[in-house]
Amino acid sequence: MSSISVPPGPLGTGRHGSRRAFDRDRLGFLLHQREYGDLVRFDDELYVVNSPGLAEEVRKHTNSTYTITRDLLGEEADGGRASEDLARWMRARSLAGRGLNRSGLRAAGDGLAATAARHAESWRARGRIEAIPALEEPSARLIAEFCLGPEVGQVPALVARLQDARLPGTVPLPLPARWPSPRRRRLHRVGRELTSEVSRLLDLRRRRQEDSPGVVADLLNTACDEDAITREEAVSIVVANLFAAHETTAAALAWLFLLLDQNPQVRRRVLAEVDRELAGRLPTAADLPRLVVTEAVVKETLRLYPPLWLLERTVDQPTELAGYPLRPGQRVAVSPFVLHRDPSNVSATSRAMATARATGSGPVRRMSARVRPSMYSMTRNGTASAPSTSSPTSYGVATPWWERAAPVRASRRNRWRNSS
Repeated sequence: MSSISVPPGPLGTGRHGSRRAFDRDRLGFLLHQREYGDLVRFDDELYVVNSPGLAEEVRKHTNSTYTITRDLLGEEADGGRASEDLARWMRARSLAGRGLNRSGLRAAGDGLAATAARHAESWRARGRIEAIPALEEPSARLIAEFCLGPEVGQVPALVARLQDARLPGTVPLPLPARWPSPRRRRLHRVGRELTSEVSRLLDLRRRRQEDSPGVVADLLNTACDEDAITREEAVSIVVANLFAAHETTAAALAWLFLLLDQNPQVRRRVLAEVDRELAGRLPTAADLPRLVVTEAVVKETLRLYPPLWLLERTVDQPTELAGYPLRPGQRVAVSPFVLHRDPSNVSATSRAMATARATGSGPVRRMSARVRPSMYSMTRNGTASAPSTSSPTSYGVATPWWERAAPVRASRRNRWRNSS
């Protein structure tokens, strides 16, 4: 164990530590706090991990030493209840995972590609579109069909409403967990509507005795019939997957199209590969292994701009990390955005798009498998470009200042300035 019980970090003030500096520029703050080491103190309750090895240690011990204590609405869950439900949740998630894999994607691939192509074709008539809202529509529909089959009812619209109700995600002061604020009332109302609609669609597929290898709902219905999980657990798993995949898929596609627009040589290679391998038809799962350049573009996009840019875990048992003691209740944060720019793991061109680097395997491959069918179907049916007047303030996916500016340094008062 380290002779010092607390890791180093920026000099914050008061009990909130560096929170003000973080709120002013979240990604810039995370990038530049790396200079303090592999484990950095954010405040008394939160440490930030900057090492791939430490991040893997946290991941490996999630659901044992570390837990996820925030619910789908982003609110802190009761710790005792979270531990009590963990075993049942893991069992249900394992069953659903049989459909959320490559074989499930192969079974559902044709339908997903057709859905993506229909949405992309509709963009032509609309002219200029706003990327994120336009991509959220097919993303919600795609994941709903993947989980529930072709009949998805009001699920895509309810998922979008639930996501909108979660914003803004910050408040000036933390509110008590049960405080009946308008936002929380709205969140819970839409959440109940989504749960009810998912339950109705699960029952509908069961009554029709539908059974498709690529539909998660059928696996869960079978598990319920065998008393492996409860109906409530089945519904919770579907809702969790709908919510988790909705915005992340849309964000990944938005970054991908922007990067293709900014890298015309790469875009030409993707289009040439799609034309050569698909010859004008929609892709199937059997085509994926041959679309090497396209896969590399997807993976490089996920490296540069991971949709989940900050992951948080709560310490559940006394432990050590990097030689520093952690007590139950403290939190550990890992930023994939920062780790993907670690100069000890990627080349000096880590800030630029380099498709030759994205040819391996690993966690990013699983998400790229979900994004690729949508990308193939949209590539020939729509184009994306950033306005010439775009800026980090006026256009949400423009190149942020920390990709263009000289390094930022922390002053003694923990103020951050752009030295460009």
